[in-house]
Amino acid sequence: MSAADILGWTATMLFTVCYIPQIIKTYKTKTVEGLSFRLLFISVIANIVALWYAILIKQPPLQIIEFYKSNRNYFIPKAAWKPGYKTAGASWIL
Repeated sequence: MSAADILGWTATMLFTVCYIPQIIKTYKTKTVEGLSFRLLFISVIANIVALWYAILIKQPPLQIIEFYKSNRNYFIPKAAWKPGYKTAGASWIL
């Protein structure tokens, strides 16, 4: 199994399990407010691994998509600066 295969399977597994912490948090708190830090952390790691995989298999469109997904909070201007815009306490979430 090549390094690209290992990275591809690792990213797939991370994307699959990243929602488990959120499910547990929602079940315990009985509310859907807020995000589990573990969900966000595993998702970021999965996106980095997927980007690394895309680079190894030389698939430029996937590289661009994964780079954007990993960094969109840094590149998209926040809507909170717009006049009259009201946030729900989580202005960093798009």
